[in-house]
Amino acid sequence: MTASKVFSLLWNYNQGPPPPAGAPVNSDSPPGGSQPWLSRAIAIDPGLKAFVAAGRYDSLNSCAANSYVAGHLESGVSRNITTKCYQGGHMMYETRGVREQLKWDIEKFIAATVGTRRARASL
Repeated sequence: MTASKVFSLLWNYNQGPPPPAGAPVNSDSPPGGSQPWLSRAIAIDPGLKAFVAAGRYDSLNSCAANSYVAGHLESGVSRNITTKCYQGGHMMYETRGVREQLKWDIEKFIAATVGTRRARASL
């Protein structure tokens, strides 16, 4: 058995809160509902920022759900997450205009994040 197979068997996928009672079953989502990994990472490093991009018509990563979840996290976590929706599906970056907008948004996100970290480091 390979090491990756052993690790996948040992990994606890049920680390998030269970879905609310009556929520429809979503066979595409990970077990245990929304996972807390990003929240944990931001708790360790409050300066950590995350950029979440998805296509508006993506059936695997819902723009609306990404925005909703990020907006309903505690404020110390929520303000560190930027969500963006783009016209298109799961591979929205295949369309030239969308790809250029995504690139521009990531460049702005990185510049703002690096600027924030540099300002904090100089204090």
